[in-house]
This record gives sequence, C-alpha cells and structure tokens, in this order.
Amino acid sequence: MKNVTRLRTLGVAGVASLLAVGGSIVASATASASVNPGTVRVALAGTQTGLATAKALQKAAPALPAHITADVYLADRNTAALTAFAKAASTPGTEQYHHYLTADQARTLFAPTAAEAHSVEGWATSNGLRVGAVTSGFGAYVQVTGTPSAITHAFSVKFGSYQVGAKKLAQRFWAPEEAASVPASISSDVLTVTGLDNAKHQAAPDETLPPPGQNYFVAPWSSAYYGQKVASGKYGTVAGTTTAIPAVNGKAQPWTVTGYTPAQIRGAYNVTKSGETGKGVTVAIIDAYIPPTLESDANKYTQWAAGQPGGNQALDKPFANGQFTTVLHPGATTWDDTSPSECGAAGWYGESTLDVESLHGVAPDAHITYVGASDCTDQGLGNAVAYVVNTHAASIVTDSWGEPYNDSSLVSVYDQLFEAGAAEGIGFFFSSGDDGYEDPNYEDATDQAEVDYPTSSPWVTSVGGTSLAIGKDENYESETAWGTFLNPLTVSSNGTSSWTFAPTDTRDEVENYDYDGSSGGGVAYAYAQPWYQKNVVPTTLAETEVTSTPITYNTGTTTYGTVTLGYNESLTTASSPRRVIPDVSALADPSTGIAVGETLYGPDNAHGVPGPEKFYISRIGGTSLASPTFAGIEADAQQAAGYPLGFANPAIYGLDAQNSGAFHNITDNLCGATAYEIRSNYTDPYNETLPLVTYLRRLGVDGYTGTNVTFPAVPAGALGTGSPALPSVTVTLESALQANGGYSDATGVGSPDNYIRAFSFHRGF
Repeated sequence: MKNVTRLRTLGVAGVASLLAVGGSIVASATASASVNPGTVRVALAGTQTGLATAKALQKAAPALPAHITADVYLADRNTAALTAFAKAASTPGTEQYHHYLTADQARTLFAPTAAEAHSVEGWATSNGLRVGAVTSGFGAYVQVTGTPSAITHAFSVKFGSYQVGAKKLAQRFWAPEEAASVPASISSDVLTVTGLDNAKHQAAPDETLPPPGQNYFVAPWSSAYYGQKVASGKYGTVAGTTTAIPAVNGKAQPWTVTGYTPAQIRGAYNVTKSGETGKGVTVAIIDAYIPPTLESDANKYTQWAAGQPGGNQALDKPFANGQFTTVLHPGATTWDDTSPSECGAAGWYGESTLDVESLHGVAPDAHITYVGASDCTDQGLGNAVAYVVNTHAASIVTDSWGEPYNDSSLVSVYDQLFEAGAAEGIGFFFSSGDDGYEDPNYEDATDQAEVDYPTSSPWVTSVGGTSLAIGKDENYESETAWGTFLNPLTVSSNGTSSWTFAPTDTRDEVENYDYDGSSGGGVAYAYAQPWYQKNVVPTTLAETEVTSTPITYNTGTTTYGTVTLGYNESLTTASSPRRVIPDVSALADPSTGIAVGETLYGPDNAHGVPGPEKFYISRIGGTSLASPTFAGIEADAQQAAGYPLGFANPAIYGLDAQNSGAFHNITDNLCGATAYEIRSNYTDPYNETLPLVTYLRRLGVDGYTGTNVTFPAVPAGALGTGSPALPSVTVTLESALQANGGYSDATGVGSPDNYIRAFSFHRGF
C-alpha cells in the first residue's frame, strides 16, 4: 500500500534486531514451551462464558446436542515482547513510534506455528475428537467435533443449564459449569476454546436503523440543517393537522434534521478546512455479509450529495476504478446463518451501506476494502479481523458491531489480533454501542450493567456518539452527548395537545420503556487502565463500577421456575483504575443523523406486496455512523501526517493532554441549556401510513440513575405460550453516563475539531 512505511525485508534474525524495546532484544521465534508430562491440567481463561454464574444455574439438566463442535484457538508466541513492541510503535515520543513490522515479520516472530497446531491435533485425536478445519497465522485455530461425553472428557467440564436476563429479555442456554482445561503438555499451545456453550455470541450492528427490505420514509416536518424549522407558525402543528405542538419552557423547539449530507459533516468537523481527502490511505470496513448493490448505491449517493447545498463534485464523486474492493467470507467458503432467526443477513445491508457512504463522504480519495464476514458470530467476524491482520489489508479499520462483554466468547483471541495489528501499524476503530451501559433492566439479555466488546478492548479506539447541530453554512454550532428519551404527544378529547410527561422528567420514560438509545460507554471492569488513559481519565471515574444484583421470583411452574424480574444497581469502588470507554466521539443521533442512499423495495401495493426496487434516500444514525466517520477523518489525518498513524489512542490522548484544540469539548447541554427536538414518525414508516406519531426528544441523557424505578407487571402469556403473569418490580438504577466537559464516559475526549490539522503540525510527532 502506498501509504505504509514498511521496514526493509529481513530474515527472522534481522527482524529480531529491530525489536529493541526497553533495552532488551527480542529473540527470534522459537518452538512451544517445554512439555510438562503427566496428568496435570491447566485451566483456560475465558472458556466459561461470563453469563454462566452460580446465580444463573438452573436445576434442570441441559438439553445437549448429539455432537458439539469447538474451536481450539492457538496461542501467540513471545506475547510480552509483542505487547512491548506494539506499545512502543504506537506511542508518540518513543524511538520506535510509527516504525512498524510487516505482516510477514509479525507472523514470523509472534504468530502460532504449525508445530503448535500438530500438537493440538494429536491430543484431540487421542481423546476421540474428530479434527476439522485447521487455520494458520494470527487467530489460528483447530476445529474439533465430538459427542458431549467426549467433549466433557477432553476439556474436563460438566455442562449445566443457565438463564440470565430479566423478563422478556431472558436467555436460556447450556454451558460448562467451570472453565475448560487441557493437559499441561499442550497448555502453552492453547489460548482458548469456543463452542462449548449455546449462549448467544452474535454481534449486532451498533446503530438505530430501519430493517432493509423496504425503504424507511422520513416524516414531516424535518429540517435541512439544525434549527431551520422550529415548532411555531407554519411548523407549529403536526404536519397535515391542526394539532398544536406545545412549547417547552416557553420556547418553540426545533424539528429534527432530514439527514445531514457529507458536505455538512466535512464542514462541521473541519475536514473541508484541512484540504485532506484520505489520498494514499487504505481503510477497511468489516461487516457481516455484503449488500448486492453496495458499490453502485455508493456511487449514486455521491451524485445525489454533489447536488445538495454545499455539495462539491470534486469531493462528492463516485469511486474511481480500483478504489473500492471487496473480500468475501474470509476463513469460510459460503455465507452462514443468514436467516432472520440467526444473523439476519438482510439486516446488515443498511449497516454496510452506511459504513461505506459515510466513510467515503469524509475521505473521498481513500481506498476502501470492504471485508464481508461469513456470518455475525464471534468466529465469523474474528476470521475477518484475522484476514486484515495477516495480510495487512489496511492501515485503518472501522467496525460498527459488538455485543455485551459477557456475551463475547473470543475476547483473548480478538485482543491478540488487535495487538498484532498495532505492531503492524493498523488502527482498529469500533462503535461504542447504542445503549450507554448495556443494562439488563431494559436493554439486553445479560446479567449486569456492562460495556460492549470489542469496543472496550484496550487495543482499539472506541468511538462514542453525539447529537450534532450543524448550521446553514455547514458550520459547527454545538454538540451534546447522544442520549434520548421519548415523550409522546397526547391529544385530549377536546383537541388540546400536551406532552405525556413533564419535559424535565425521565423516570416515566424509563418505566414506560421510552428510552431511545444513547452513546455506549462506561467502565470496562475486565481491563486495567491502559497507559494512554493515565492523567487524562479522572481516577474517580475509572474506579467506579456498577454492581447489579438480581431480584428473582419463583413462578411455581416447572417450565419457567425462578425468573429474574430486574436488577438493583449500586456503585462500588474498584481496587485500581480500569479501562473507560469511549475514547472519542462523532455524530450518531439518528434524528440528526446522515442521509444514506440504498436500493430498497417501496411501499406495499393494494395486495400487500412491496413495491419495486429503486434507489431511495433515507436517514440513519447510531454509533455505526460515528465509527466510519471518525475512521475517515483518521485517513485524512494520516494523509496530513505523511505516515501510518497505527493504533490511534496514545496519540489521541496525547493531543488532548496538550490542549491542542484537536477535539470539541462536549457537555450534556446543547448551547448551555437542556436540549430538545421534535420528531414525527409515520405509524408505519415503510408505507407512509398515517396518522403521524409525534415525540418530544430530550437530548444529552445517556441512561438513567435514580431510586424507586418501577417496571410494570408482565401479563400471562407474554413470555411465551403458557407463561405465568409476573409482578411489577422496583429497582435502583445507576447506569447513567455524563458529559460534563473534559473526558467523559459518554463522549471520550470529544469529537474532531482541528484533529486533522494537529497531525499536519506534528509531522515528527
């Protein structure tokens, strides 16, 4: 790749001489650690899903399949040296900074060897397991299949039945009651094992978007830029009606934006001012699957964008020949788990379209490599990450997917891949999630308030979300943390309209499940504070954890047994500072989101059949917009710097500590006051069905903290045929995130301001 500064080609011994880190020289690759004979076994960390707790264990025996297929992942070598090198190569001010290894050099020094794979294959066969696929390089694994009894014997586990999550969010699964283990003779070859449970380990697109298939129509009223239309005068009623829109605190509130254009985002984040376009930089996008019209839609979208106010044909332009390439289902030969009950392949199409068009909009000359994973499982997406690292397919990677940390089955594998990527000068960007903390009371089938993964890995850049006000001239006006509660418009029998809840009250919205998403963030309990966050992230924030205690109810039935009604939350102090996310942020609020173009079906005809396919412009948001937007701006910054920036966090926190003006300082209040906006939706947005449903949206409220929060009772049958009625439950919530200026767990160090220019000024950074 043109933008990568590569080390000259060297043999293993020559490469080793380059790895002078901390005054020590890393030796060349060696074989596995010495064999420890006998019957001693070594437990494998992370092989018992974090959801399989003693409190979640059920009395019923697990319903196991006839055969279980597991993947035994191989351990990297010289891991301490890999960590030291990756840290030095990524940190400005070190001698090693931005001097990276090639992919071949990194694999030679650190990746698992064929000898390790052969060792695991022999052990598996001797334990009655059938060996399937065997891969190589970073992220390598040996696939094994056996009966439950053979798997139980080989990994020394006992399977149990578990249930986690509250009420309708409950998840039932089988899993080991203890960590899996292997003989000491192969323990140095094995990193972890996945496939030993059937809990959900599927990533989801981190965004608020309509399901593909039919177009999502944006209802009136909406604005071309922030504040263009406010709820007074001509726009003071629900469109097409005489229903008045009430003021808030005596002030008419703005209608939401139809969807910002690339030119508006370039202007607000000073991309236009920088003059950079990402030329010479390759950015990879990793998603599951690939839409059939991805590239053609992106090209049509640029033509539309060029014709909008502020559009520029020199920047809003189709891909040049060879500028957009695809890599399909790496590590597999087919697409898998495509049905709606599994990954729902069609549900990823809007995600992929958003990623490509938003990235291309802010870095129009960057080369984009789209990597479509075979499915949305941890392994399928992990294979795509491994492909990028093993081939150095790009120097910047954006990923708009994730899952609650405890749901992830391959944490140690992903972390090693990200570390190896850092050693090669690859920077991974992940959207931080769309729910603040993942809270089991009203969001996910998990057992505690927790952050998402992979975005919480210390070796990736976590990108949070904002609500962004862009003015008439593509100018930045203000920005707040993305966090939205919905307040429905109510019309009385005499035609008087009012907001259902007091505008300043969010308790009622929480209790009625009117929480509409927010920037993901919080404390990652599993990780110690990384070196780059010290002296930037407040210690009190980094040491504050949310503890979740289940409130259970015995249904008196055999089928449902004891269920969890909710979780009481309390704040505890960690023994030492932890990793906090996000690191940075960018536009995400779906009501001030981006316009996206996609080929979709139209409204139903009289027979209920969707209309013909055509190219539509709609609006999409979520931190799935924030990540590719920041990754595109990173490509511009890399062009400005003149060298690959690699793992970005040390430089990001270094710029923030210098008060360089690289980032906008973000608070929960837009323009110094509590912010609101008004949005109407069609009753059925896919068919433009009336009447319109109108909401007051309070912004800058990322989750909720408060006592005596009561969630309603659940009627009989709501959890499934024959399910019993469940009583209401009152809990204490402590999962709110706050942006008070400076670093915050809602927006990190802030959104891009003069970020690109900072690298022009720091070419020797």
